[in-house]
Amino acid sequence: ASNAKEARRVSIICVTYQHEKFALDAVGGLLQQTYLPFEMIILDDASADATADIIAGELAKHPHRTEIRLVRNERNLGYPGNVVKGVEMAQGELILLAHGDDIMLPTWPEKMVKVLRDEKVSLVITNARFVDENAVDLNRFRRPLDEPYDESFETLARDGGNALCGGSGMGFERRFFVDLNWLRDERAPFDI
Repeated sequence: ASNAKEARRVSIICVTYQHEKFALDAVGGLLQQTYLPFEMIILDDASADATADIIAGELAKHPHRTEIRLVRNERNLGYPGNVVKGVEMAQGELILLAHGDDIMLPTWPEKMVKVLRDEKVSLVITNARFVDENAVDLNRFRRPLDEPYDESFETLARDGGNALCGGSGMGFERRFFVDLNWLRDERAPFDI
């Protein structure tokens, strides 16, 4: 019961733009999550390619998945604007951010929520494993595992990003961003 209660607090936002080559895999990853959040919002930022149609077609195959919705922007908002729109639309207290060219592992939200809850933190960033256009593992990570890196909050607050903070795979308390108005801050780490 506590897992169901916790899930009501979680919103996954997936932002897309011109991701037709990856959209099917990205949606497939979202559909395979072991932890069902309160809602999943996929925002297509007025892609000129078939991104939104591919996503809509895949979601139509899963009509019972009413927690997932696709929003097609009428005009391009840019990456920061699309993220802000998603956060403003989201109902959850915890926001998990994905991109339309990422394949989220099935336990991604489950692990993110556990860290947010257990560690009593407001922001969590995951590492990322890079693959090529055919999903072949390139044995590279967003943050190399054997190199020193700066993951400090001070650097994140000062520079709008740090060695770990890359946008996708980010989990945060909605109030942390909304109350501080950080999403509208030009230093926010949404420049990918």
